[in-house]
Amino acid sequence: MREVHVLSTLNTSRSAGAAASWLRSTRPAELFLELPPACEDYLREAEPGALELMVEDGLLTPEEAQGIKLAPLLSTARELGCRVHCYLDPLHQLARREFVQELVLLSLRAKVSGRIRVQEWRRAAERLIEAEEKASRREAEYILRRCSGRSACTNLSESACRVLESLGFRVRRHVLAEASRPVDLLLRAVRLERRSGRLRDEELESCVKAHLRFLEMVEELGYEEAVLRLSSQPDASA
Repeated sequence: MREVHVLSTLNTSRSAGAAASWLRSTRPAELFLELPPACEDYLREAEPGALELMVEDGLLTPEEAQGIKLAPLLSTARELGCRVHCYLDPLHQLARREFVQELVLLSLRAKVSGRIRVQEWRRAAERLIEAEEKASRREAEYILRRCSGRSACTNLSESACRVLESLGFRVRRHVLAEASRPVDLLLRAVRLERRSGRLRDEELESCVKAHLRFLEMVEELGYEEAVLRLSSQPDASA
């Protein structure tokens, strides 16, 4: 039976280092990264300048490239002879971009007006979740066609994991960095709403308030330090 190890990571140097250590200890045949498939040739031929070329050629935005920590993973994969693929469906990538843009606008409105319109935040999250679910079969089938035995995959969605399991894969999950940012908690709460049919307005509002505080932390400390501080707190949405 083919096996996929799904690594839950964050876009920080510490998390990338933990993923590289996991690769070294487990030695999978393939590594699937959450980048669009068009990026694969760049990673094979142009690293360490790959991200800059992807931005120049329009595959990534500057903001996306800035948040990607590839060096530890790529150097470890090369050292181990691990084949590197990129599985992220382009429509899923587009939905992520639009979600980030929406969050920027909603955050600005909340700061200026002092009001949080929970329904707008919910709709933004729902659009991303729906796009993720629509892309899940294409992403799973992309992995299916390239997985030879035991593979590792960064941050594959739960819906894509379920598709892989339905296709006969054994899926094992490894939390190398807990997704504890307020935006992660917001998405988790909306997913629970969709499954239960019960609205969670107070929880969503708490996540939004935590997100606004997190943005202030990022401005003060930088992204990586803000994530580190957040992960050490007992309840990031409190």
